[in-house]
Amino acid sequence: MTYTLPPGLVETHFGDGGTWYTHQGRYLKSVGKILDTIYPMPAGIDPWYLTRGKMVHDATVMIDAGTLDWEALDSRLTPYCLAYRNFIRTHPVVEASELIVVMSDYSYGGRLDRVFRLPDRERLIVTDIKVGLGKEPRYQLQLAAYALALAGDHVGDYDLALLNLGNNCLSRLTVLPDPGGKVAEWREILANYLKGTV
Repeated sequence: MTYTLPPGLVETHFGDGGTWYTHQGRYLKSVGKILDTIYPMPAGIDPWYLTRGKMVHDATVMIDAGTLDWEALDSRLTPYCLAYRNFIRTHPVVEASELIVVMSDYSYGGRLDRVFRLPDRERLIVTDIKVGLGKEPRYQLQLAAYALALAGDHVGDYDLALLNLGNNCLSRLTVLPDPGGKVAEWREILANYLKGTV
């Protein structure tokens, strides 16, 4: 699967590693920021946990490419990376990785982790990678938001799943039982957010 940024989208990088996207001079809202209005992050979280996920994501991209330097990897990340490597060895095909997806009306955007093709499933699986248990309600909504931005009216052609990477070197792929319901829930949240009622 190939993907390019929608026409008119401009990517801006900041020194802290952050990225903003704009369309016609207007900043896109990020899925995470929208969900923060409903599910705010708890106060006092160790900064390490806030950056761990990004570091693991970066490492999984290198695992896919075969370029991860395991010896240079922070040992605290190794179990999660081994969990991902073990999952990849079960023969899923990475159809797309770390895609910038933008809703067709440019109301929001975000970075979609993976689109997998599994040997035993007909449909592609839009997948969000989470470090640890990752059972929070916002994670399923985040996944639905990315899938909708990727596929629009064809979102029903995809399965949606969370891939949890554990500190025990094991992974768990959980396919959502009602992806349509989560997409509908996200649409309602987005509509309320854009109206300023959230």
